Amino acid sequence: MRRVRYGLVVAVAAAALVVLPANVFASTGFSQGATVTITGAHQFAGVGVAVDVAVTCQPLNGVSQLSPSVGVSITERVKKTVAQGTAYVYLPNSGTITCDGITISHFEIDVLPSGSVPFTRGVAAMDASANLVDPNNFCCTSESADTGLNAVTIGR
Repeated sequence: MRRVRYGLVVAVAAAALVVLPANVFASTGFSQGATVTITGAHQFAGVGVAVDVAVTCQPLNGVSQLSPSVGVSITERVKKTVAQGTAYVYLPNSGTITCDGITISHFEIDVLPSGSVPFTRGVAAMDASANLVDPNNFCCTSESADTGLNAVTIGR
């Protein structure tokens, strides 16, 4: 009986990890939050990884056009070594996304390894984050979302 309960607790905890939304942080202002999701990853040029990231957000202090900064970090075991890399995309004042709670903004983040070990096809640990700011008030109005560490398959 004890094993059955333990198994049930583990199953419920695992299901909660799959269902729970990304962590959301708001530094100031009123917002219903943002979400960021890794929707896919594929290898390019035999070295790097193109990571597809989706961002959804709500208006922040009534502003529905926000400037995003989206980043991805990857750690992958490659044989007896480790490949790592981080990349960001930042859209200044001229680039904004619609934050209405419905619109999904897609980003392709190209990540190159920081060392001499290239990424390969297979499973890697990835984390994606998004920071959204009011383009007219960079210093004081922002919100962030993070996926936390995920196991993601790098395809072709």
